Amino acid sequence: MKTGFKEFETAASTMAEVQKEKFLKKKERQACWDARDTLWGCMDKVKDEDDAGKVCRQARDLYEKLCPQSWVVHFDRKYQFEKFKHAVQRDGFQKTDENYIVKPPVIKSQS
Repeated sequence: MKTGFKEFETAASTMAEVQKEKFLKKKERQACWDARDTLWGCMDKVKDEDDAGKVCRQARDLYEKLCPQSWVVHFDRKYQFEKFKHAVQRDGFQKTDENYIVKPPVIKSQS
């Protein structure tokens, strides 16, 4: 299988983007974690997830500014998983499954 220059160029640019992330110093890491905790606290106070995006916009902007993109993705996934895990512990797995499973559409016969 031959790889062309275009594929190499794409892979090189992707690697360059990954390498742009710098190692954070202790104070920078702490600032990132504090911004994350502030955002999570804001999101926990707001019950409606749609409103959380509007209410917590300033905290989200600071969080994205202070944390590397890969950390933002990781922390966002972790937050959602922690919410899911808490719901399973609180409601049980059957009720949680009902909330998270997409039900297939009901097809009515045309007779």
